[in-house]
Amino acid sequence: MNVSRETFFIGDIMKNEITHKFDKGFFNIMDYLDITDKHNRIPSIRIYATNRSGGKTYSLLWYFIREFRVGNGQFVLEYRTRSEMLGVDSIFSCVVEDKFPDMKITSIPIASGIIRQIMNHDEIIGFAVSISDCDKLKKYSPIFDKVKRAGMDEFQLEKTEDYLKNEVDKYLSVAYTISRGGGKQGKEVEFFLLGNSFSQINPYLLQLGCYREQPDKNGIIHGDSYIYVETVNESAKKQTSELGISKAFAENRHVQYATENIGIYNDNEFISTLTGKSTYLLTFVQNGERFAIRECHKDNLLYINQKIDKDAKCFTLDNADHGENTILLTRFSGLAQTLKEAYSQGQVRFCDLKSKDAFLHLIGREIF
Repeated sequence: MNVSRETFFIGDIMKNEITHKFDKGFFNIMDYLDITDKHNRIPSIRIYATNRSGGKTYSLLWYFIREFRVGNGQFVLEYRTRSEMLGVDSIFSCVVEDKFPDMKITSIPIASGIIRQIMNHDEIIGFAVSISDCDKLKKYSPIFDKVKRAGMDEFQLEKTEDYLKNEVDKYLSVAYTISRGGGKQGKEVEFFLLGNSFSQINPYLLQLGCYREQPDKNGIIHGDSYIYVETVNESAKKQTSELGISKAFAENRHVQYATENIGIYNDNEFISTLTGKSTYLLTFVQNGERFAIRECHKDNLLYINQKIDKDAKCFTLDNADHGENTILLTRFSGLAQTLKEAYSQGQVRFCDLKSKDAFLHLIGREIF
């Protein structure tokens, strides 16, 4: 059953059972649901990044439960691994106590444990899944036929090496599994990604192409069927700033991230455009895409971009990218070590964040 948001509000007022009033200063998802994408359409993916303790998880859970209670479908909570989703019951405790005291939320394992079925008493309200189980989940798509929305918390990680291998591919596989069923080959589902600002060099924002979009006057990026919103919760900022540990480590970048929602890492370091004459050195492949390495005559720096020479030699350090027309090298090869040394000496520049991310993954370095 499709119900308009206006109907939701009328029903809430008449029944006086659900409220969307949040404590002043905390993140309220209702403030951002009407933001459209670059084509002025309702986005399929909404991405929200706030400082820590801003209330985004609480607000998302409230929205998911609220929509279910007014007859607008079940939800899915997405995790990276199966072990992470084992604690799904506990994340509802605060929002249930504050907003839905008549509910008792628990979860039970189904489908050999790869899915946790979220219950309110004896009623199914949603599910928890791990994207690492993407292949195993495919045959269970009928289970999700009543699902209308899905959310993943902490989609941004501090360390790039902590993401799953090909994580976005796994995420999309699960998204398509959820979007099947209901008598249709595909149904529209609202997807949410929540996190704190660490860096735009993460697989989700890079593959969405956030670095190519210019934010509006409010700092919101309106992409093609997605939006990216960064906010600072002033109440959480004030309380976190007043903690003794924050005052003691006031100059530490983690304190600035926790209070100001300032990204921990400087994404724009080494971003520069190649100008003047250069020598084409070689091509490398990373995650299925090709990138060029050139040496600039003017400053003798190496520049990375995607303006490739199709006839140039092409190499990779990852067997997954190795093919008939590539040279597979080890990370201990002379070329790999030379590139690492060049980066360590500050002699590498990148035309954009995508090229930077590809190169840093290629040479196996952390970005901080």
